[in-house]
Amino acid sequence: MKKLLIAGAVLTVSSVALAQQFIITPVESNRDLERRIWRLERAVQELQMKVYNLQNQQTMPALQAIQIVNQKRYFCKTTPFMRTFKSYGPTQMEARERVVSECSAAHNEMHCRDVKCEINE
Repeated sequence: MKKLLIAGAVLTVSSVALAQQFIITPVESNRDLERRIWRLERAVQELQMKVYNLQNQQTMPALQAIQIVNQKRYFCKTTPFMRTFKSYGPTQMEARERVVSECSAAHNEMHCRDVKCEINE
């Protein structure tokens, strides 16, 4: 295998071909430099997209888990006539409204006003 010494590093024939793409020689024209810059910018753009996609893949399950937890942030219940109605919600008002709706379907609404709510941990 043919070897070449460049700046104290020994390169093999295959790595020489790769290294030659990025070596600037004094005889390069402006057009060659522009082509090289375009290739480097494109490579950076592709790497940025890969990093962005990897970050999204890792954070999406975490965001979905947070949304599920937030859907059950508040817990409310009421017990008219020995029957308990309970519900969860992302806000206290929503959890309370769900309990009152369920209770009102079974009893008169005046019996469903004593709703107790707490933060679900």
